Amino acid sequence: EAVTVGPSARYLAPGDTVRLTARVTVRGDLPATFAWRANAPGIVSVDATGLVTARAPGGGGIFAVPTA
Repeated sequence: EAVTVGPSARYLAPGDTVRLTARVTVRGDLPATFAWRANAPGIVSVDATGLVTARAPGGGGIFAVPTA
């Protein structure tokens, strides 16, 4: 199972938002579901719909993580 996220890198100022999309590629009978995750939630957040919000200056990443 693989997840492709777009758009790729974006630079946001605090308060800016961008909507991400994800494409899930599955093999066999695996479910095609995922959850959004932020690795620096004090700097950048993401909601369940892929809406990313910059919270503070700094760097952070958003990931679409396959779920069972």
